[in-house]
Formats: sequence, C-alpha cells, structure tokens
Amino acid sequence: MNRRGSIGAFVIAGLAVALVLAFVVAPHASSAPDGLERVAAQQHLASGSSAQAVAHHGLSTGVAGVLGVVVTFAAALALSAAVRRRGRGAMPRSAPASTV
Repeated sequence: MNRRGSIGAFVIAGLAVALVLAFVVAPHASSAPDGLERVAAQQHLASGSSAQAVAHHGLSTGVAGVLGVVVTFAAALALSAAVRRRGRGAMPRSAPASTV
C-alpha cells in the first residue's frame, strides 16, 4: 500500500473509532454540568447537548456526540484542504541545481 493509501486508511479508522465512542460513551458521561455549561445556562444560551428530535435521552446524547464528531471532522478536512491548496500556490518549485 502506498503512503497516501495508508494515511487514508488511518484517518478512516480513526473516524470510525471516534464515531463509535461518541455514540456509545456519550450517554454515560456525567450529567453534572461543567463550567462552560453552567455559564451557558446562567446566560440562557444553551439547554444541553442532546438531539431534541430523538425522544430517548441516551440515544439523543449519542446522536449529538456523532453529530459533533462529523462536524469537527468536516471542519478539519476543510481546513487541511485550504492549507494544502494555499501551500501549493505560495511556494514555486525551484529549478534543479545545475552543475557548472
């Protein structure tokens, strides 16, 4: 397998592990709010991290975890593509050194 293929397989495997963990572990997370959630509640900015369209609380938290992983992965993919494109245009390839 070439280098690009092995990196792609690694990324796909990492994404799969993150999705499974987000769906399985998120419902078992502490229900006590952390500092950010407490401030958001005090300021009436957020009501919690669950998908409100799903009736079962554990399932809705798992779906919210999966959505968070997907959004984060998409943002990282877009950022890396933009950096790669910008890097190609900013650095012209140098001519091979000539022997004199």
